[in-house]
Amino acid sequence: MKSVKLHLFQVVGSMAFHIFFFTWIQCSSDIRVREVQAAVMGSVTITFNYDSYWYKNLISSWCRQVSMTECENIVDTSVANRDEHNRRVFLSQNTERLSIVNVTMVNLQCWDTGLYKWRIWTGTDYDIIENVLLQVVFGLPPKLHVAIYKLYDTVEMNCEYNQRQKWSKAWFKKLGHDKLQWLVHSDGNVNMDYSARSIVYVDETNRVLEMKIINLELWDSGFYQCREAGGETILKEILLLVTLDTYEDSSDHTTFSTSIYTSTSPNTIPGKTYASPVDVKANISNGKSSNFTEDSIIVHHRTWDILRWVLLLCMGLCVILFTFYQKFLDSISHIHQICTRSTNMI
Repeated sequence: MKSVKLHLFQVVGSMAFHIFFFTWIQCSSDIRVREVQAAVMGSVTITFNYDSYWYKNLISSWCRQVSMTECENIVDTSVANRDEHNRRVFLSQNTERLSIVNVTMVNLQCWDTGLYKWRIWTGTDYDIIENVLLQVVFGLPPKLHVAIYKLYDTVEMNCEYNQRQKWSKAWFKKLGHDKLQWLVHSDGNVNMDYSARSIVYVDETNRVLEMKIINLELWDSGFYQCREAGGETILKEILLLVTLDTYEDSSDHTTFSTSIYTSTSPNTIPGKTYASPVDVKANISNGKSSNFTEDSIIVHHRTWDILRWVLLLCMGLCVILFTFYQKFLDSISHIHQICTRSTNMI
């Protein structure tokens, strides 16, 4: 009988652990992601709202995700309200309501495409308030290759060269006007941040440098270039867009304006066919500015954080109970036997 009860508790404990594990993962991965489309040479203003009770008087910042672990700070509220590096990013805060912050990016370029984060410094770590997937997809050069993939897909980028281009070659991700992040090299080297997800292959017969990235993340979105050694000669340029599956329209948070309203035609990479860039909205045509954004329905709430720790505490108590259950039964049985013997002796 005891063995049956013990087995039953072990099964229940295992089920409880799996339920807790998947709930923990789901809660931790629910982060709000807002997808915003913009145009080359245009501008975009993004409005953020956060709970002033939690974050009142704390430093907040706007950063760009450049690797799995690093978000490069662009501008924050502790210094001047603009990005002094290129003077294209401005920050403004509502003085009446400290929980409203506006970030404006002007003179947008293809390489501004990427994953950005609005975060607040709590004193020990950053709390991510919101993720913004910025896609500069309107007014693109007609010959630019555009590849659109879903999250966790695999992309292959091929770079062709001729027999006179004998110097070593590499794939780069362009992060600014004169800022490049190298990813893979024709000698086989791979950037440490991409080593677990990237593969480089050189087809010397067909003179092709191939880079493959698996398990695409949103921050992989961006402007990629294949260059010869030294970086002077550009052999290939690709705008990679990594998107979510579902979106929800919302026009209350983002202002879009541009001086170029030319839609791009579908672009392809040799050997593969990709979806065209997002169509230009009807209310943007004819040179009119409009407000729009596309948000995913994934939302991360602070209450989830509390629930996760409550679940962890409950799980810990369950583990303790399951661990000492048999000993507890033996102790109760022993006490019961002593009491029974004492009663019989009386």
